[in-house]
Amino acid sequence: MPADALAPPLNWPDGLSAERFLRDYWQKQPLLLRGALPGFESPLGADELAGLACDPDVESRLVRESGDPPWQVQQGPFAEDQLTGLPGHGWSLLVQDVDKHLPELAVIADRFGFVPSWRFDDLMVSFAPPGGSVGAHVDAYDVFLLQGAGQRTWSIGPQPERPLCHPEAQLRVIDNFAPEEQWTLFPGDALYLPPGVAHHGVAGENCITWSVGFRAPSHQQLVAAAGLPATRPPSDDALYADPDLRLEEAAPGLISPRAIDRANAIVARHCGGKAPPSMHWFGELVTQPKHWLRAGPGEVAGGPQELEAALKGGDLLVRHGMTRLARSADGQLLFVDGDTFAVAEAQAGLVTLVCTNRELDARALAPWLGQPEVMELVHTLVCRGALCLGSLENGPAASI
Repeated sequence: MPADALAPPLNWPDGLSAERFLRDYWQKQPLLLRGALPGFESPLGADELAGLACDPDVESRLVRESGDPPWQVQQGPFAEDQLTGLPGHGWSLLVQDVDKHLPELAVIADRFGFVPSWRFDDLMVSFAPPGGSVGAHVDAYDVFLLQGAGQRTWSIGPQPERPLCHPEAQLRVIDNFAPEEQWTLFPGDALYLPPGVAHHGVAGENCITWSVGFRAPSHQQLVAAAGLPATRPPSDDALYADPDLRLEEAAPGLISPRAIDRANAIVARHCGGKAPPSMHWFGELVTQPKHWLRAGPGEVAGGPQELEAALKGGDLLVRHGMTRLARSADGQLLFVDGDTFAVAEAQAGLVTLVCTNRELDARALAPWLGQPEVMELVHTLVCRGALCLGSLENGPAASI
């Protein structure tokens, strides 16, 4: 994506906007968005998805409803003949973190940029033939279910007080699911579901669904990351929540002061009224990648001066697809894959720029080229693999 490009917003229904969505629906109630992405066609087909599921570096699952026991789950990677030999109905193939392995597809998540980027978890893509499903279940995260091909019917209902699950199933499938509403989604339609809403999706024909998932740290994770002794241990399933989220909190990469206040309030509740004196712990927690999705060290030939010369020569600075970035409101703290980098006030604009764009060229970087401390920081990020030279289309350059 060019440095000055922004993904267009969703196509909101009449009378709705990002501000109203956050006020009336976010973490409060489901919402069907007809034509959210007009003309959307899944950039991945069934064959490409199956290819990813055969890759040992990609997390994937195959769910079958029939069998003994029912709702069998098989973890990937898969051999090709395992997938080509499947029946024509009643199963689902799910592939996690597609945006990490194919970073050019992360622009789909950018369409949901009214939610803070540090909350974004992954793009999961699923394929199912007619009747394919993963059963009725409840998730602990916010999700937009975007139909990419074919059609799928979604039913939703309240979270059961005591969900009865198939005792022998390998999934926590709700056995007493009581649907209250139902919709059939077609390509470009999306369904928003807040945490705790029971839902069940069934393919009506061969279909591909993109799940844009937003996770939140648990109270246990927050207390542990804050490093304060707990006087009241948090419950196992309590999560950070932001039903009062405002649109201005979703500026690219931003960890807003309101987010820090929410997190500190949770910590104080469990730590005798105490809260950490800085936000470092929170930024490091929410940018911590899954350990199997961490960018490896970059291939670097030369130092900051050689890097600057490469950029002036036309190379692009590209964010690695597995890198998680966030920033403080003043731009003087940059959080990268669980680490903190302090930045001088004069360079704070660079932090915002890096968090906003996946590609940067010399023109965008012009105000900071020639500043040794800036090039030292960028060189450090290239050495650790968070940034690299190249382009999303052509891949990273071999070295600098």
